Amino acid sequence: MRTGTTFDLFVNFGLGGLAVILILFFSLRAKQPSETERSRAQSILLILLVLYLVSRALGIL
Repeated sequence: MRTGTTFDLFVNFGLGGLAVILILFFSLRAKQPSETERSRAQSILLILLVLYLVSRALGIL
């Protein structure tokens, strides 16, 4: 892996994003979330998905 490049940034973001998605998924399954929590979690997941797709489209990942 190249070091000090945007590639590293997106790999680290991807791993961090995956961790956030898993944490949100299991925390929402553990309890019945309020509408605000559900909306916030969906917004975060949507933002992560869009960033991932943009990075794929640019050929970074």
